[in-house]
Amino acid sequence: MSNSGYRRGPVWLMAAAALLVVTASAALAVGTVSGTVTATGGPATGLSVQLIGSDGKMASNAIVAADGTYSITASAGTYTAQVVGTLLDSPDADASKSVTLQDGQTATLSFAVKVLPTLSLNTADLPAGAPRWKLGTELDPADTSAASPTFDDSAWIDVDVPGNIQGQMPQYSYYAYRIKFDVPDDWVGKSLIMDRLDVDDGDTGVYLNGTNVGPAVEPIGGNPTPWSQPHTYLLPGSIVKKTNVLAIFAYQGYGGAGMTANGPRLYPAWATKGIITGKVTDLAGNPAYANLIILDSSGAQLGATISSGPSAGKYIFAGYKPGTYTVKVVGNLVDSPEADTTKPVTVTAGAVTTQDFAVTVLPTMSLASASLPSGAPGWKLGTDLTPGDFSAASPTFDDSAFLDVTVPGNADDVAQNSDFVYRLKFDVPDAWVGKNLILDNFSIDDGDTGVFFNGTPLGAYAEPTGGPASPWGIIRTYAIPGSAVKKTNVLAIFAHQGGGGVGMTGNAPRLYPMWTTKGTVVGTIVGADGKPIFGSVSLLDSTGKLAASATSSGPMYGQYIMAGLTPGAYKFDQWALTYAGAPSVVNVEAGKILTLSPVTPAVPPFFEDSVKRPMDDDFSGTTLDPKWQVADVGDATGGDQYLADGLLNVTAGGHDIWDQNDGFHYIYQTISGDFTATLQVVAIPDNRDWELGGLMIRKDLDQQSPHAFIQVSPRHDIQDKLRPTRGSFSNDNPEPIASTGNSILPNAWLKLKRQGTRVAYYWTTDPTGSDVHFGSVRDVPGLAGDPVLVGIAATSHSATDIDDGFKFDNFRVIPAAPPVTVVKGDLNGNGKVDIADATLALQIAVGLRQPSADQLKAGDLNGDGRVAINEVTLILKAAVGLGSL
Repeated sequence: MSNSGYRRGPVWLMAAAALLVVTASAALAVGTVSGTVTATGGPATGLSVQLIGSDGKMASNAIVAADGTYSITASAGTYTAQVVGTLLDSPDADASKSVTLQDGQTATLSFAVKVLPTLSLNTADLPAGAPRWKLGTELDPADTSAASPTFDDSAWIDVDVPGNIQGQMPQYSYYAYRIKFDVPDDWVGKSLIMDRLDVDDGDTGVYLNGTNVGPAVEPIGGNPTPWSQPHTYLLPGSIVKKTNVLAIFAYQGYGGAGMTANGPRLYPAWATKGIITGKVTDLAGNPAYANLIILDSSGAQLGATISSGPSAGKYIFAGYKPGTYTVKVVGNLVDSPEADTTKPVTVTAGAVTTQDFAVTVLPTMSLASASLPSGAPGWKLGTDLTPGDFSAASPTFDDSAFLDVTVPGNADDVAQNSDFVYRLKFDVPDAWVGKNLILDNFSIDDGDTGVFFNGTPLGAYAEPTGGPASPWGIIRTYAIPGSAVKKTNVLAIFAHQGGGGVGMTGNAPRLYPMWTTKGTVVGTIVGADGKPIFGSVSLLDSTGKLAASATSSGPMYGQYIMAGLTPGAYKFDQWALTYAGAPSVVNVEAGKILTLSPVTPAVPPFFEDSVKRPMDDDFSGTTLDPKWQVADVGDATGGDQYLADGLLNVTAGGHDIWDQNDGFHYIYQTISGDFTATLQVVAIPDNRDWELGGLMIRKDLDQQSPHAFIQVSPRHDIQDKLRPTRGSFSNDNPEPIASTGNSILPNAWLKLKRQGTRVAYYWTTDPTGSDVHFGSVRDVPGLAGDPVLVGIAATSHSATDIDDGFKFDNFRVIPAAPPVTVVKGDLNGNGKVDIADATLALQIAVGLRQPSADQLKAGDLNGDGRVAINEVTLILKAAVGLGSL
């Protein structure tokens, strides 16, 4: 996202703060632990070793190599080292040990553990002569006869799994996989786990030997279709035979199809871990679709899953250690109090614990063509519109000359670089008339330029010319005021097409009533001139945790929405940006829409100060400072670096920093805590497409390591990239944050700011000027714990070619200052509670003064997000010695 409307504020320095940060940047004491993990029952691959600190949080981890070895570097201290992995089935006594790391030394720690045997159903792993996978296409979504073990699939197609089967069927159709296979004799009659199953666009029914073990999405294509989320199923021992038939029914929407990444994998249920399963129903007992999360005793989220919707409502959390957890039903359509959505669950080793939920699920109306009532008007498409002409938004507009189209679907009749509109007339239930509604679930390629409900503008995510950024992949959410909702309504969605796919190709819009137990916040983001701009905002809850984020829709409206918030007091997150006009407290009320005044974001100075620190380097010498470490990661070989002409000159290979495995050259340092890193990119060679370099924060040197990366590529853009967790896909922000790299080299200045697992991305061509650009704030869960690596990454974008010509300069790292401790009642920050504090509290309580964040924290004694007269009284009593706080 390019936010050229953002500008940095004035530079201000404080000598005391600078001194504090200099002290904080002292050399980091680190040690190493290494050893071997010996596994019985199966290979050690897939296991990891984690270091857990005294606070119970993971400090660092490493994947166990194919030969069973591992090595972890972390801050000096005492940790619990534990082996973890889906297939691990050993007691803690074998898989968990204490270790002390000393500065500059290596401790040795080895483990002997048990892992579960597996049966892979990938085509390449099937026994010679065994039946192959069969594929049936263009099925009736209601016909599940192929689930029967006796079904004759001889006319079906032979296919390989994994593999993309997109060309085997039409878009927006139903299909099924089927395979017959044997299991080991000692598995017969035993409960099994089947995992690693992800089907594009979603599995609508999974059957073993004719028994439904639970679909992940509904036959109409899902809510939305979780095609990229691997699914896990419990196969009860009562249905497991020597020879089995697995049938997987699925829906194909648009793009890739089938089991493209992995085939299913089976293994016995654990002896040392437990399983949580159950059903989610509405209050009438009907199975419901919902999202669920599982939390540990500290409230940290450990996992997430989905229930299987109206056909079954099943969910599963598999492979958790014995103990007490919290399972919570979450999601846009859940409208129940916490007592109904949140339950404690005790896990017992080797057992299945059942916890059902009965919750209020909001009724929905899908506007998919397949879901419209028989005889009702269908979607209409108008093409070749004049940009900015929204006359078709009027409910009385005559669209009889428009084309009939199917939604979702590719709008093939739209020309490239043109504007178009979708239009639909439909009725809502009588109970919805005059009530606030939510419109969500859809995205539009290349971007909606105006969304209107009965002529009332709801917003837009791109400009009529396509926008500074046309965020085609973002799921839209709009709030519809009750005053605009009638019995018969007209929805008009205007859009711009650049190139490639076009229209609502993935999901159709969905409507539902606004919550009675949750609230919604809407507002606008404007520039210094008061005009709407693209931007983003976030809210923090009362504990300081990130609660919600939203992106505004750009120069036409600039509106944002944060829907479905738990009632309570929030505040604007001003860590990555500052917001003029932001209220000190955002009070969200159940069942209401809170409209906030416009806010104007400002980007902080590129350099937070001018103090030189030990990790900084201007590369002015003749040899690389020994504080740096270097490595070729993944398939990169032959990487090198040297200093010349005051620059760091790099030679790099490697196929890319992308997908699930990286290949690149890395020059890095190790750091703990929160910090800001900056780098000047002077030159990137241009020998092939996507040759690139930039500034990276990385967990470790594993090719699948989590990372945050801001990159420059001569033929492409400055982009913010991340791999959120180990082995997941590295991905770009949906839109680049700058123009082509060649246009800003040699003055491409990059900046990453870390706060725990959050990373903010910035860039500029003038680090001392006012034109500092903000990219985004991204959450990278895999960067949890310390230390992490920070440094310079470069890739030739070739596994075989090694290129020189990468040039970098002016690397800086600024550790974050320790948080200021706020004393309750001490509003003026002098370390004590006195009459001056009571006076400040009174001025705030009666509206004569707006509190700063620290003043609010000091004066809000009861946690309701404000300073009131009762708190003034308590502060005054404490000031004169008649009470304490």
